[in-house]
Amino acid sequence: PIGSIAPISEIQARWVTQVFVGNAKLPSEKEMWKDIDLKRRVMKKRYFASEKHTMQVDFVKYMDEIATMVGCKPNLWKVLFSSPSFALRLFKGANVPYVYRLVGPNKWDGAYDAVCTVPQRVKKPLKTRQCRMQKHKQRGVTVIQSNPL
Repeated sequence: PIGSIAPISEIQARWVTQVFVGNAKLPSEKEMWKDIDLKRRVMKKRYFASEKHTMQVDFVKYMDEIATMVGCKPNLWKVLFSSPSFALRLFKGANVPYVYRLVGPNKWDGAYDAVCTVPQRVKKPLKTRQCRMQKHKQRGVTVIQSNPL
């Protein structure tokens, strides 16, 4: 897969669980083979023949496809009218697996906050040092360092 395998595995597990408990149905065998053939043809056109290109999928497209079957893909139109700023975040922001925990079976109440705080949580580990200028500016002192050369 082009993208993380863990969320793909999780959403597949969510789908098969829904099938096992009777909340979702598998497509017919004919439909499944048709889908497999289509995906193989697309993959063959896109990649060169190689053993490693046996299961390539586009992360977002595949996650959306499975999420639709699970019933956990958020309706962007509904989100747009209820929370335009959050809809913009979903549309323009990082596609994180929390998006598929906003609605549907086994939704997570913390998913909204998790999606909203992605930028801060991504940047936090990168901020290990404080700039000396910022430190002085906080005290109200500006220090100009001259170049010795």
